[in-house]
Amino acid sequence: TIREGVEWSDGEPFTANDVAFSLNMLLQNPDLNYAGEIIDTVKSAEVVDDLHVKITLTGVNPRFIFDKLTFHADLGVPLVAEHVWQDQDPATFNNYDPEKGWPICTGAWKLVYTDVQRKIWDLRPDWWAAKTGFHDLPKVERMVFLPGMDENTMVQLISNNEIDLAFSFTPQNMELAQSQNDKITTFSSEPPYGFLDWWPISLAFNDSEPPFDNPDIRWAISYALDRDQIIDVAFRGTTTAIKLPYPGYPGMKPFIDSVSDLLEQYPTTEFNLDKSAELMTANGYEKDGEGFWVKDGERITFEIITFP
Repeated sequence: TIREGVEWSDGEPFTANDVAFSLNMLLQNPDLNYAGEIIDTVKSAEVVDDLHVKITLTGVNPRFIFDKLTFHADLGVPLVAEHVWQDQDPATFNNYDPEKGWPICTGAWKLVYTDVQRKIWDLRPDWWAAKTGFHDLPKVERMVFLPGMDENTMVQLISNNEIDLAFSFTPQNMELAQSQNDKITTFSSEPPYGFLDWWPISLAFNDSEPPFDNPDIRWAISYALDRDQIIDVAFRGTTTAIKLPYPGYPGMKPFIDSVSDLLEQYPTTEFNLDKSAELMTANGYEKDGEGFWVKDGERITFEIITFP
């Protein structure tokens, strides 16, 4: 279902035709960005009427709308205007011509200039949401985005009031920037500085391979992790321990509370070296002369895969 009253920045209505066109364009052009994930999940997209589109999926996918048709954390499939793209070759069309108002959008700001040095977005007083009363017009009149830069450069620029916003500082650089400019603020201005990470830091196991196919071994490792020390030393207080593989957002609280009895029965964040050792010993392991756990004379070996 499409929200009524939404308009593109050229004044044309945003309708189900745009949604169906965007998805079908990706289905028909497998070399385009985002085409692979749509081809894997969407069988067809048909317009029912201006405000409704019927999307037939290739299989059960209850998260499809959220994963593909909403924009969150830089994820989501961009939707394009049929009346702009229908006569274009999607493989070569660059969608940029300020004199024609391209690119058009449905958001509160419009791209007015771009080059390798910066991108400039200006506020749209005619934004559909402000006209219909759905949302107030934002206060920020212009946003200038600079190319990606290293963290030290960002610290210098924001400390010198040369930029207004930066992100992804380490705790050390956060403290350095604040010591150089008392006007710099963070989400909390104290550890953990930012809001709860939507992607909790985790240690995941391939439980189809030994020894991690044994739940006792996985529990033994969990009991051996001092999460408070990891937070204080490795992350300088910028994160929190959680009992489930989901962030403790307010919206998640009812679901977390609903399994509180199970979390008491299975203390997923407990640090207890004695329990860890008991589980390892019960499964035939013993410590060698250097303190490593061995079984049948062999130490546990495994590969850790992480982000570079």
